[in-house]
Amino acid sequence: MSETELKEEQKAALREEVRILGDTIRQLKAEKADPSEIKEKIARMLEKKALLGEDAAGGKMTLKCPKGTRDYGPKAMSVRSKVIDIVTECFKRHGAETIDTPVFELRDVLMGKYGEEGGKLVYDLADQGGEMLSLRYDLTVRTYHRLL
Repeated sequence: MSETELKEEQKAALREEVRILGDTIRQLKAEKADPSEIKEKIARMLEKKALLGEDAAGGKMTLKCPKGTRDYGPKAMSVRSKVIDIVTECFKRHGAETIDTPVFELRDVLMGKYGEEGGKLVYDLADQGGEMLSLRYDLTVRTYHRLL
């Protein structure tokens, strides 16, 4: 085995260790683990990245989407738009109308529907006047609210 092959194997092993540590750190943060444990894992990951040097990412940047989301490329977006247009036209033929509502809602409206358990499902915001708002987490509450 040549020295170059050995280095590539070592780099691949280090990249895998960095990936595993990254996953572990995200999991610990999600579980709200002890901050000192998280810091220790981060320090270990940074050490591994330093050993990799400048090609830690292999010259490529990996973009990740937040959990529950995805990016649509041009081809997928074209298909998605056509499907949405077909469904929209079908609904309109049967008397439905389109509405557009904001992505945030008064916190009281969201909490009234789901109670305090619903508080785990929303992100709270405060406007400049101090009014409590929340980012909606689905379409159900805001659509229902508009129909009342």
